Amino acid sequence: MRQKSGVRFLFLFFVLSILVSVQPLRSEQKSAEPASQPAPVAEPAVAQTPAAPSPVVVAPPVSETPTPAVVPAAVPPAAPVMTENPVAQNPPAVSEPPAAQIPTPTGIKPAPVEQAPPEPQPIGFVALLKDLVIFHTEEAITLKKLVERWNSRIKSIVERESNLNGEIETINKDISAKRESDPKKNKKEINRLDKQVSRLKKDLKTIRKDMGKEKDALLTELKELSKEGQTSVKERFQQVMEKVKLFGKEE
Repeated sequence: MRQKSGVRFLFLFFVLSILVSVQPLRSEQKSAEPASQPAPVAEPAVAQTPAAPSPVVVAPPVSETPTPAVVPAAVPPAAPVMTENPVAQNPPAVSEPPAAQIPTPTGIKPAPVEQAPPEPQPIGFVALLKDLVIFHTEEAITLKKLVERWNSRIKSIVERESNLNGEIETINKDISAKRESDPKKNKKEINRLDKQVSRLKKDLKTIRKDMGKEKDALLTELKELSKEGQTSVKERFQQVMEKVKLFGKEE
Protein backbone atom coordinates (compact mmCIF):
# COMPACT_ATOMS: atom_id res chain seq x y z
CA MET A 1 0.00 0.00 0.00
CA ARG A 2 2.78 2.41 0.77
CA GLN A 3 4.37 1.62 -2.55
CA LYS A 4 1.13 2.38 -4.41
CA SER A 5 0.71 5.65 -2.53
CA GLY A 6 4.25 6.69 -3.47
CA VAL A 7 3.69 5.92 -7.11
CA ARG A 8 0.48 7.95 -7.12
CA PHE A 9 2.19 10.86 -5.48
CA LEU A 10 4.97 10.83 -8.05
CA PHE A 11 2.48 10.64 -10.89
CA LEU A 12 0.42 13.58 -9.58
CA PHE A 13 3.55 15.61 -9.04
CA PHE A 14 4.70 14.88 -12.57
CA VAL A 15 1.32 15.93 -14.05
CA LEU A 16 1.21 19.17 -12.03
CA SER A 17 4.71 20.09 -13.17
CA ILE A 18 3.69 19.58 -16.79
CA LEU A 19 0.58 21.70 -16.34
CA VAL A 20 2.58 24.48 -14.69
CA SER A 21 5.03 24.50 -17.59
CA VAL A 22 2.29 24.46 -20.25
CA GLN A 23 0.16 27.29 -18.72
CA PRO A 24 2.56 30.22 -19.66
CA LEU A 25 2.68 28.92 -23.25
CA ARG A 26 -1.10 28.94 -23.39
CA SER A 27 -1.29 32.53 -22.11
CA GLU A 28 1.24 33.65 -24.78
CA GLN A 29 -0.70 31.86 -27.50
CA LYS A 30 -3.94 33.49 -26.36
CA SER A 31 -2.41 36.98 -26.47
CA ALA A 32 -1.01 36.32 -29.97
CA GLU A 33 -4.33 35.01 -31.39
CA PRO A 34 -7.11 37.48 -32.32
CA ALA A 35 -9.65 38.11 -29.64
CA SER A 36 -12.53 37.00 -31.84
CA GLN A 37 -11.31 33.31 -31.88
CA PRO A 38 -11.63 31.32 -28.64
CA ALA A 39 -8.49 29.73 -27.32
CA PRO A 40 -8.26 26.02 -28.01
CA VAL A 41 -8.45 23.78 -25.03
CA ALA A 42 -5.21 21.85 -24.58
CA GLU A 43 -5.63 18.27 -23.75
CA PRO A 44 -3.48 17.15 -20.82
CA ALA A 45 -0.57 15.04 -21.82
CA VAL A 46 -0.55 11.59 -20.35
CA ALA A 47 2.88 10.71 -19.02
CA GLN A 48 4.22 7.24 -19.44
CA THR A 49 5.16 5.76 -16.12
CA PRO A 50 7.88 3.16 -15.75
CA ALA A 51 6.85 -0.38 -15.56
CA ALA A 52 5.97 -1.46 -12.09
CA PRO A 53 5.07 -4.76 -10.69
CA SER A 54 1.68 -3.43 -9.67
CA PRO A 55 -0.84 -1.79 -12.03
CA VAL A 56 -0.74 1.97 -12.21
CA VAL A 57 -4.01 3.83 -11.87
CA VAL A 58 -4.13 6.86 -14.21
CA ALA A 59 -5.96 9.86 -12.82
CA PRO A 60 -8.59 11.39 -15.10
CA PRO A 61 -7.45 14.53 -17.03
CA VAL A 62 -8.30 17.83 -15.46
CA SER A 63 -10.54 19.80 -17.86
CA GLU A 64 -10.02 23.51 -18.01
CA THR A 65 -12.80 25.99 -18.48
CA PRO A 66 -12.28 27.82 -21.86
CA THR A 67 -11.70 31.52 -21.57
CA PRO A 68 -14.63 33.37 -23.20
CA ALA A 69 -13.67 35.40 -26.26
CA VAL A 70 -13.73 39.15 -25.80
CA VAL A 71 -16.23 40.66 -28.31
CA PRO A 72 -15.45 44.27 -29.15
CA ALA A 73 -18.19 46.75 -28.36
CA ALA A 74 -20.36 47.71 -31.32
CA VAL A 75 -19.36 51.05 -32.75
CA PRO A 76 -22.44 53.28 -33.45
CA PRO A 77 -22.74 54.50 -37.05
CA ALA A 78 -21.39 57.92 -37.71
CA ALA A 79 -24.00 60.64 -37.88
CA PRO A 80 -24.47 62.22 -41.34
CA VAL A 81 -22.64 65.47 -41.81
CA MET A 82 -25.13 68.30 -42.24
CA THR A 83 -24.23 71.14 -44.51
CA GLU A 84 -25.40 74.72 -44.12
CA ASN A 85 -28.20 74.19 -46.65
CA PRO A 86 -29.97 70.90 -45.87
CA VAL A 87 -32.19 71.30 -48.91
CA ALA A 88 -29.12 71.13 -51.14
CA GLN A 89 -28.42 67.55 -50.03
CA ASN A 90 -31.88 66.17 -50.62
CA PRO A 91 -33.73 68.59 -52.93
CA PRO A 92 -37.48 68.02 -52.95
CA ALA A 93 -38.82 66.28 -55.98
CA VAL A 94 -40.50 68.79 -58.27
CA SER A 95 -43.38 67.38 -60.20
CA GLU A 96 -43.55 68.77 -63.72
CA PRO A 97 -46.97 70.03 -64.81
CA PRO A 98 -48.60 67.92 -67.47
CA ALA A 99 -48.10 69.20 -70.96
CA ALA A 100 -51.10 71.04 -72.30
CA GLN A 101 -52.82 69.19 -75.05
CA ILE A 102 -53.35 71.38 -78.08
CA PRO A 103 -56.48 70.37 -79.92
CA THR A 104 -55.91 69.47 -83.51
CA PRO A 105 -57.86 71.30 -86.20
CA THR A 106 -59.88 68.16 -86.73
CA GLY A 107 -61.02 68.26 -83.10
CA ILE A 108 -62.34 71.82 -83.27
CA LYS A 109 -66.06 71.89 -83.74
CA PRO A 110 -67.40 74.82 -85.76
CA ALA A 111 -69.90 77.07 -84.10
CA PRO A 112 -73.42 76.10 -84.97
CA VAL A 113 -74.98 78.39 -87.55
CA GLU A 114 -78.37 79.60 -86.57
CA GLN A 115 -80.75 79.02 -89.40
CA ALA A 116 -83.88 81.04 -89.90
CA PRO A 117 -87.03 79.07 -89.37
CA PRO A 118 -88.65 78.04 -92.62
CA GLU A 119 -91.41 80.29 -93.88
CA PRO A 120 -94.86 78.81 -93.68
CA GLN A 121 -96.12 77.66 -97.05
CA PRO A 122 -99.53 79.03 -98.00
CA ILE A 123 -102.15 76.40 -98.52
CA GLY A 124 -105.56 76.30 -100.12
CA PHE A 125 -106.87 79.52 -101.63
CA VAL A 126 -104.27 81.49 -99.62
CA ALA A 127 -101.67 80.24 -102.09
CA LEU A 128 -103.31 82.49 -104.70
CA LEU A 129 -101.86 85.51 -102.89
CA LYS A 130 -98.41 84.61 -104.21
CA ASP A 131 -99.32 86.55 -107.35
CA LEU A 132 -99.45 89.75 -105.31
CA VAL A 133 -96.05 89.00 -103.77
CA ILE A 134 -94.54 88.50 -107.22
CA PHE A 135 -96.16 91.72 -108.46
CA HIS A 136 -94.76 93.88 -105.65
CA THR A 137 -91.32 92.24 -106.01
CA GLU A 138 -91.24 93.29 -109.64
CA GLU A 139 -92.35 96.80 -108.71
CA ALA A 140 -89.54 97.03 -106.12
CA ILE A 141 -86.98 96.08 -108.76
CA THR A 142 -88.37 98.78 -111.08
CA LEU A 143 -88.10 101.41 -108.35
CA LYS A 144 -84.52 100.38 -107.55
CA LYS A 145 -83.53 100.86 -111.16
CA LEU A 146 -85.24 104.26 -111.14
CA VAL A 147 -83.13 105.39 -108.17
CA GLU A 148 -79.87 104.24 -109.81
CA ARG A 149 -80.72 106.01 -113.08
CA TRP A 150 -81.56 109.34 -111.46
CA ASN A 151 -78.59 109.17 -109.11
CA SER A 152 -76.16 109.00 -112.01
CA ARG A 153 -78.14 111.71 -113.85
CA ILE A 154 -77.73 114.42 -111.19
CA LYS A 155 -74.32 113.30 -109.87
CA SER A 156 -72.34 115.88 -111.89
CA ILE A 157 -74.67 118.71 -110.88
CA VAL A 158 -74.41 117.85 -107.17
CA GLU A 159 -70.62 117.63 -107.31
CA ARG A 160 -70.39 121.00 -109.11
CA GLU A 161 -72.60 122.64 -106.52
CA SER A 162 -70.49 121.23 -103.69
CA ASN A 163 -67.26 122.49 -105.29
CA LEU A 164 -68.66 126.00 -105.79
CA ASN A 165 -69.78 126.22 -102.17
CA GLY A 166 -66.30 125.17 -101.01
CA GLU A 167 -64.54 127.81 -103.15
CA ILE A 168 -66.84 130.58 -101.99
CA GLU A 169 -66.29 129.66 -98.32
CA THR A 170 -62.48 129.64 -98.72
CA ILE A 171 -62.39 133.04 -100.46
CA ASN A 172 -64.66 134.63 -97.87
CA LYS A 173 -62.28 133.49 -95.08
CA ASP A 174 -59.37 135.06 -96.98
CA ILE A 175 -61.24 138.32 -97.39
CA SER A 176 -62.08 138.45 -93.69
CA ALA A 177 -58.43 137.86 -92.71
CA LYS A 178 -57.19 140.68 -95.00
CA ARG A 179 -59.76 143.11 -93.70
CA GLU A 180 -58.78 142.39 -90.09
CA SER A 181 -55.05 142.73 -90.73
CA ASP A 182 -54.85 145.93 -92.88
CA PRO A 183 -57.95 146.90 -94.90
CA LYS A 184 -56.31 149.91 -96.62
CA LYS A 185 -53.23 148.00 -97.76
CA ASN A 186 -55.30 145.00 -98.90
CA LYS A 187 -58.10 147.03 -100.46
CA LYS A 188 -57.32 146.03 -104.09
CA GLU A 189 -56.92 142.35 -103.18
CA ILE A 190 -60.15 142.44 -101.23
CA ASN A 191 -62.02 143.96 -104.19
CA ARG A 192 -60.62 141.32 -106.52
CA LEU A 193 -61.70 138.53 -104.22
CA ASP A 194 -65.16 140.05 -103.86
CA LYS A 195 -65.60 140.03 -107.64
CA GLN A 196 -64.46 136.41 -107.76
CA VAL A 197 -67.02 135.47 -105.15
CA SER A 198 -69.73 137.21 -107.17
CA ARG A 199 -68.88 135.19 -110.27
CA LEU A 200 -68.92 131.97 -108.31
CA LYS A 201 -72.30 132.79 -106.83
CA LYS A 202 -73.68 133.36 -110.34
CA ASP A 203 -72.43 129.96 -111.37
CA LEU A 204 -73.99 128.52 -108.25
CA LYS A 205 -77.34 130.01 -109.17
CA THR A 206 -77.12 128.45 -112.62
CA ILE A 207 -76.34 125.07 -111.06
CA ARG A 208 -79.28 125.39 -108.73
CA LYS A 209 -81.56 126.23 -111.66
CA ASP A 210 -80.43 123.12 -113.44
CA MET A 211 -80.99 121.22 -110.22
CA GLY A 212 -84.55 122.60 -110.10
CA LYS A 213 -85.21 121.48 -113.63
CA GLU A 214 -84.03 117.96 -112.89
CA LYS A 215 -86.18 117.91 -109.79
CA ASP A 216 -89.23 118.89 -111.80
CA ALA A 217 -88.47 116.17 -114.33
CA LEU A 218 -88.28 113.59 -111.56
CA LEU A 219 -91.59 114.70 -110.13
CA THR A 220 -93.24 114.42 -113.55
CA GLU A 221 -91.91 110.89 -113.95
CA LEU A 222 -93.05 109.88 -110.48
CA LYS A 223 -96.59 111.10 -111.21
CA GLU A 224 -96.73 109.02 -114.33
CA LEU A 225 -95.35 105.97 -112.50
CA SER A 226 -97.85 106.49 -109.72
CA LYS A 227 -100.76 106.48 -112.14
CA GLU A 228 -99.41 103.44 -113.92
CA GLY A 229 -98.68 101.73 -110.65
CA GLN A 230 -102.12 102.36 -109.25
CA THR A 231 -103.71 100.99 -112.38
CA SER A 232 -101.45 97.91 -112.30
CA VAL A 233 -102.08 97.31 -108.61
CA LYS A 234 -105.83 97.62 -109.06
CA GLU A 235 -105.85 95.22 -111.97
CA ARG A 236 -103.64 92.69 -110.17
CA PHE A 237 -105.76 92.79 -107.02
CA GLN A 238 -108.92 92.29 -109.07
CA GLN A 239 -107.40 89.24 -110.73
CA VAL A 240 -106.41 87.67 -107.43
CA MET A 241 -109.78 88.41 -105.84
CA GLU A 242 -111.54 86.74 -108.77
CA LYS A 243 -109.38 83.64 -108.40
CA VAL A 244 -110.07 83.42 -104.68
CA LYS A 245 -113.81 83.80 -105.36
CA LEU A 246 -113.81 80.95 -107.85
CA PHE A 247 -111.63 78.68 -105.69
CA GLY A 248 -113.38 75.36 -105.15
CA LYS A 249 -116.31 76.03 -107.48
CA GLU A 250 -114.65 74.53 -110.51
CA GLU A 251 -114.67 71.14 -108.84
